Amino acid sequence: MAKQLPEVKAFLTCDRASRQQGKISCEGIFTNINGYVYPRVHHPMAIYISYMGGEGEYSQRVSLLDSKGQVLIAPPPEKVKFPKLLEAVIEVQGLELPAPGKYWLSLSLDGREVKRIFVTATELAVRKPFTDGELKELLANPKTVKRVRAEVECKKCQRQHVFQMNLDPDRPLDKGAMAFPESKFFVCECGASHDLREAWANCWQMIGSVQAPEKPEERKEK
Repeated sequence: MAKQLPEVKAFLTCDRASRQQGKISCEGIFTNINGYVYPRVHHPMAIYISYMGGEGEYSQRVSLLDSKGQVLIAPPPEKVKFPKLLEAVIEVQGLELPAPGKYWLSLSLDGREVKRIFVTATELAVRKPFTDGELKELLANPKTVKRVRAEVECKKCQRQHVFQMNLDPDRPLDKGAMAFPESKFFVCECGASHDLREAWANCWQMIGSVQAPEKPEERKEK
């Protein structure tokens, strides 16, 4: 007798999913990923799945496909058992996207696709440099962001490095902070190389914006 295949009630991507008081809460549900640099790795990320019905044990797998349906990432399957399992959360350490475009996340049970959703990757344009006149106006405005910092954790030795961008090029950096290298690449003391192009672009997008924060804007990058 064939096993009863469960019905997929929900299959979505979000920044994080947490269980509290018996319920799963999904934060930051999205279908579009924006980035300045490709290839890129998107994180943090979680995949939430909700089932209804079903009997027996299945091998569950979520694969990443390109726009033509070619498999890019197919992690090892996980065993799920019904009717006990109603909800599942898959923590994704990093979703690797080779280029802008449309991608599909395919949910399969025992090798049979039961649900597919799309994720669109968009390449953002880097803002042009300020003219002398624009820079003068921004520096005179008390509500503009004058400095932004990015905290970068070394992927090899876990050292914390702080890079700072000032709206005023003559303003000194905060103690312990470094300027972004001109090449946008940084080599840690341990020898690990870090691509800072995305962190630099995010900081550049924030600097000069009208937010009037009480503290310097900070971003954490890995």
